[in-house]
Amino acid sequence: GLGTHDQLIDTPTFSADDGNGGNFATYNPLSNGSYADLTEGNLQVNGNTSADAAWTSGTMGFTSGKWYWEHYIATQYAYGPTFGLALMNSRSLSTTTGQYYAITWQSTSSQMYAASSNTTDFGMGTMTVNSTGVTNTSTGDYTAFYLDCDNRKLWIALNGTIPNSGDPANGTNPQVSWTETPFYPITFGVQNLASPQSTAVLNTGSNPSFNGNLGTPGTETDDNGMGLFKYNVPDGFLAMCAANMPIAAEVDPAQTLDDYPQKLFSPLLYTGTGSSNAISGLGFSPNLTWIKNRDATDDHKFTDTVRGV
Repeated sequence: GLGTHDQLIDTPTFSADDGNGGNFATYNPLSNGSYADLTEGNLQVNGNTSADAAWTSGTMGFTSGKWYWEHYIATQYAYGPTFGLALMNSRSLSTTTGQYYAITWQSTSSQMYAASSNTTDFGMGTMTVNSTGVTNTSTGDYTAFYLDCDNRKLWIALNGTIPNSGDPANGTNPQVSWTETPFYPITFGVQNLASPQSTAVLNTGSNPSFNGNLGTPGTETDDNGMGLFKYNVPDGFLAMCAANMPIAAEVDPAQTLDDYPQKLFSPLLYTGTGSSNAISGLGFSPNLTWIKNRDATDDHKFTDTVRGV
């Protein structure tokens, strides 16, 4: 009984051998303020108030590699939606407006814009922005983004055309470049407005019909055969999905034991002693612990090996 556009290719497991990319990036409800609403499985975002703009980012971010994704402008109003890049961090989160951007294509005023305070604070270094050939967008337009984390460059396309003769495959004529790898992973961002609402639809490879807005869903894939896109994916650029994510050296991708997921994540019940207490039996050394007292209203306790106790 589901419409074709409601049947997605996301799955918790993935296999590089059969083109199954696993889970694909979506808009992130954890970085989305109350001024914007997420629908359609977190693949559509729209503004819901005239009080202010709302910025929404993604569920996957990277500091290396080359990445590709697309947006559809279902409804455009004033300055929204506008598209760009965000950084996956907690310093810039707002409960109302969400996660602030680092770079944005102000697509209704024909220019690229870098938020200098954000790019400086989070270690992106000197930013170079080129608005040559960047044009306005309208309801019904499609945008495509080409992010090269390795060479710190960004290209954009409107309805399949990259302005200023930009060429992501050859690394020439980007709209934006920066000098340093940021402290936090880079992800996509969308700024939405309301009165009336502006609405943006995302495709990172799992939503080739853009929630049914594209009559014939896209069939283009990346170099690894992952994802389904409206436009051609340049050589070297990949879909934001689990199968394309870098694997840490400590993780053996050839592992086939049935209990392998439990070697990465697992719950463990124990009884507190009120003093020092060595907890054993987990089966691996965790890099992140989430501890909660189950018979009292104590706070949740998160501790990781990067920041320490």
